[in-house]
Amino acid sequence: MCKLFIHKISMRKKALKNDICDLKTDMSIAVLRFMHIIEKVALKPYNISMVSARIMLVIVHFNKINQSEISNYVSSSNSNTSQRLDFLEKKGLITRTFAGDTKDKRKVMVSPTIKGEKLFWEVYEKVLDIKNKVLINFSDEELKAHARFNTELVKILDKIEFNK
Repeated sequence: MCKLFIHKISMRKKALKNDICDLKTDMSIAVLRFMHIIEKVALKPYNISMVSARIMLVIVHFNKINQSEISNYVSSSNSNTSQRLDFLEKKGLITRTFAGDTKDKRKVMVSPTIKGEKLFWEVYEKVLDIKNKVLINFSDEELKAHARFNTELVKILDKIEFNK
């Protein structure tokens, strides 16, 4: 009984060692590291989180959009989106206007301010710079293969997320 237990522990340690070695080449780790670099280099100087940056991307892209649509685009709950919008509004990066005479939050339209658009494009340029520093190291063939991989990955993730 004791030998079997020790054998199981030994096998688990070997599996763990392999998992740790895989961490260096695992795609999810590389993506998380890339996102960490973006946060550190492009977002932190502006005191903006990744979620806030994604929200600003949607707002700048559409110029005028309601809160529930923003939540859908960034895959965030309405309450989390509302909190992020409060933060962005306090920083002077967005404005909210109510549709018609109502004060119904579901009918609020969100737009970027001039300050918000300026900050967005500054951050966007930094993100593009980081992205280009990565992509310059790959051949056209590698980039095409990566694009094909990403296309298929998105299809698979959509199936998982939306139970298709």
